[in-house]
Amino acid sequence: MIARAMSAQPQPYAVEPFHLARQRGNWRGRIRLSQFQRLAQLLAPVDPAAPTSEADGEEAVVAVQLSFFQDEQRRTHVTGEVHTQVYLSCQRCLQAVPRPIDVQLALCLVRGEDRAQSLDAELEPFVLDGDTVLVADLIEDELILALPELVCQDRNCPSMPAMRYPAGESEAELEQGDNPFAVLKHWRKPDPDGQ
Repeated sequence: MIARAMSAQPQPYAVEPFHLARQRGNWRGRIRLSQFQRLAQLLAPVDPAAPTSEADGEEAVVAVQLSFFQDEQRRTHVTGEVHTQVYLSCQRCLQAVPRPIDVQLALCLVRGEDRAQSLDAELEPFVLDGDTVLVADLIEDELILALPELVCQDRNCPSMPAMRYPAGESEAELEQGDNPFAVLKHWRKPDPDGQ
């Protein structure tokens, strides 16, 4: 008997959306964040010393709940919710900051670019190449679009180092200090109107 090593990495989840839509089927599951390759490139690395479950060896997951159905015109739709928490690099403090990502999904699944272009403007197309699609591929673009543009949107970044000023000078006093260009005021050419 020959023993073969089993892969510790679970196989990606695949669904047959057209079949599920005919049956008004649902899909619910949790997918490892590492299966979203393009999304992973946009995330900050997690500090191993951070007190999170990810630092304890558990990999972050994306919770997915999808419903498949056909409308009156027999177009295939998928709606659902996607929830996860990701770490993003703050532009102010350069630290990895946790941010929840919650996405409401509503896609119309089509075969071919020509069908995608013929859809009504209010429908968001997703072009399929075959009968099956990986759930991660179905939702990855929506997760990427849901990432915040600014991680810490206010001036009170929790990890921002405190600004230190010389003794006795506040930020307002520093702004009202001597203008280094005041010397140039005397170099101006006289105005021909005498002003």
